[in-house]
Amino acid sequence: MKWIGIVHIIMFAMVGSTIKAQEGQYRKVREGNFITVDSVKLHYRMGGQGPHLLLLHGFTLSSDQWSGYFEGFGKNHTVIAFDFPGHGRSARTGQEFSFKHWTELVLKAIENLGVKKAKAIGHSYGAITLMSIARQQPDLLDAMVLISGAHRIDPAMRQILLEDSFEKSDADLQEYYRQIHNNDMGKINGIFTDIRKFVETRDMFSIDEIEEIQIPVLLVFGDRDTFYPLEIPLEMYKALPNARLWIVPEQGHTPVWASMGADRQTAQIFPKMVSRFFKNSN
Repeated sequence: MKWIGIVHIIMFAMVGSTIKAQEGQYRKVREGNFITVDSVKLHYRMGGQGPHLLLLHGFTLSSDQWSGYFEGFGKNHTVIAFDFPGHGRSARTGQEFSFKHWTELVLKAIENLGVKKAKAIGHSYGAITLMSIARQQPDLLDAMVLISGAHRIDPAMRQILLEDSFEKSDADLQEYYRQIHNNDMGKINGIFTDIRKFVETRDMFSIDEIEEIQIPVLLVFGDRDTFYPLEIPLEMYKALPNARLWIVPEQGHTPVWASMGADRQTAQIFPKMVSRFFKNSN
């Protein structure tokens, strides 16, 4: 049965008591792991224990985005958090951006790591990639959380992205980009070129296409997300056969990251919401 979480009162009611983590030691999620697929060297972070959990970050970011959640998720899952091509410590492909190619690289990396079944969480571009994976290989994922990533983007924001660049970012964000991308300005500028190509060329998923996704999906959107006005996540919620929707009050495109503007209460609630959702999806 579908539900929509609108305010924190409802969120607390759904979360209930704190979910107990598995006891015992588990491997800390660590960076510095690499896998080469189709001659592209991809970096990933891995650790934890239990069933696999894939984490896919948003455009311009890296697997560092998930750092605050590694310990909590790692208690119950073997976490694998990739850096997309040209992001973080992953190499660029040497080719013009292709959504299809990038998705194929991620799928091949997952297969080469021996992952047969997984749960997944994606933010923005990472969420869009997960929708494609769920359609291409419906047996790979048994549940996924999509944060601020939808089947289509607001036309006004599409135009803004076509004109976006590193220079238009504020000083704090520029410093963060330098940090997570190893101060490689060639890589950083390449990312913004990829964004523009992505916005220019990506065919949006139709309603018919997302209706094909049968697995349980938790949609998480801020009610002030300029990329995705509320009518867009509502379209997804209505179209997906097995969806739940959490609208986070007074939040934008990064609604569950306190370091990126989310309130700390939401950041604390998020992993509990996810754990409860995954548990009920089994």
